[in-house]
Amino acid sequence: MMQGIPEKFKGKLRRFVWEYRNPQSETLGYVARFDDDGKKKEIVPYFKRSNGRDWQHGSAIEPRPLFGLDVLNQAELKRAVFIVEGEKAATALQSLGLVAITSQGGSKAALKTDWKPLNGREFVYMLPDNDEAGESYIKVVAAILMNLDKPPTITIVRLPNLPPAGDVVDWITSKIVEVLLDWDGYEPIPKSVIDNGTLLNDFKEAVKQHSEPVPDECKADSEQLNMNNWPAPISLESVRLPPWPDDVFPGSIQDFVTALSKSTETPPELSAMMVLAAISAAAQGKYRVRVKADYFEPVNIWTCAALPPGSRKTAVQMAATAPLTKWEKLQREELEPAIQKAQADDATIREQINFLRKQASKAKGAEFEQLKKEIADIECCRAGYLVWAKNMKNIKSCIYCLC
Repeated sequence: MMQGIPEKFKGKLRRFVWEYRNPQSETLGYVARFDDDGKKKEIVPYFKRSNGRDWQHGSAIEPRPLFGLDVLNQAELKRAVFIVEGEKAATALQSLGLVAITSQGGSKAALKTDWKPLNGREFVYMLPDNDEAGESYIKVVAAILMNLDKPPTITIVRLPNLPPAGDVVDWITSKIVEVLLDWDGYEPIPKSVIDNGTLLNDFKEAVKQHSEPVPDECKADSEQLNMNNWPAPISLESVRLPPWPDDVFPGSIQDFVTALSKSTETPPELSAMMVLAAISAAAQGKYRVRVKADYFEPVNIWTCAALPPGSRKTAVQMAATAPLTKWEKLQREELEPAIQKAQADDATIREQINFLRKQASKAKGAEFEQLKKEIADIECCRAGYLVWAKNMKNIKSCIYCLC
């Protein structure tokens, strides 16, 4: 294992790991490539989660950091910045002494990245991969950069003679293959090649000869993006909350909350929220809070435990609601006979009403009036009975005494 990164992923060997750093060169996370002899690759990010422990499989918290922030931070604002697609390409250009960056997550994740570190930069050169995804990537990034407060001057560089889906690494390989046959494109370019100076000069000349302005469609995309440019969501993990106090509840309840948290090895906030919700359910309809002289609020509380799968949320919930579940079971067992009797009685009353209505449909005069009165009296009793049956407040009450 390397910083929690396995040697294999889905049966594929780990080939290379790129390190993400913040502007102060502190490690933020890693992106690892796994493949079978260079084919069928898996690009897997590993970043620390909120618990601050081992590196875990998963992208960085959005907005994601750029790859190469440490290199960018050390460069003067007037130095050219090269944007490529993928950590492999960025590392190759960095080994040439250039300021190169990329975003984590491939061509479809540009909008999930924080591009503000490029605000105020003078020149940005974008080198798209030679495929449709590469073109889409630079269009999205260009639109984002043009919306910065101090956008840089953006130039697109289409390197010549790239193979399908090729990138700057393929271009470099074609230039050094005669003198360096075993460069794999992952490790930095050997110092012997860099010191010669020819490769860097060839690259600068290619940039100069194959540069073009940002197309108008990118500008249109920028205007549309600006119209829909919502601020990035503030991560829930960005705020340091104070520890949950251990004296919120009365004695026995607090003891239960503390013991539940320890026994399940879960955060005390989880047990506290679940117990609070259970108490709320038991108290609703019986108590209310008098906020002002003429203003009352119910005690209903709804809680939401947002934790990753496997965090034992269900175990804590079941323990916290166990008294309610037990009470509901006892009530159901106690009231079941009365409920069944009430349903049977109501069915009998409805049949009686139907029978009288059929008679009334054929009756006339005084007999019709008498049947109407009987039906009205029974329906009145049934209405009162239904209220009683719903609340089940007096099991022994006669069904005809509630009207």
